[in-house]
Amino acid sequence: MKLDNFKSFLGISYGDTIDKAIEVFGNPNDEYRNEENHYCVYYYHFEKDDVLSISYNKENNLIESMFLGQRHTQSTLGWLRMKQIEDEKSSFLGLHIDEIIDVLGVPTEEEVNDFVYKGDKIEIDFNCPEENDFFCQRILLNWYF
Repeated sequence: MKLDNFKSFLGISYGDTIDKAIEVFGNPNDEYRNEENHYCVYYYHFEKDDVLSISYNKENNLIESMFLGQRHTQSTLGWLRMKQIEDEKSSFLGLHIDEIIDVLGVPTEEEVNDFVYKGDKIEIDFNCPEENDFFCQRILLNWYF
């Protein structure tokens, strides 16, 4: 698998608008809007956990980032099953960072608990905290236009 495979994720593709996210995931459980910011964020919950947040540019409605996962990986995976969303890239949740490196290669940057891969108009951050023995809890995908 290559980094460019993340130009689509969970049924959303690079260049899609927030309307596509609503089509795929339904209406969000919560929303963040601030007139001073250029973006808005939709939040999706499963039980009491945030499992997905999607940030989009409020001027052109293009999706700019997707944040999948939280501390309880099983909640996120359960939500994906419930929504009938199948994407092999979501299987990085729960993997050890060494397994991610085996697939994607050495990260571009390493920060505390975060392993960042940068490509052309794309950046992926795998959050694999030491307190979780470096198993992936969250995936942050950023698309740049």
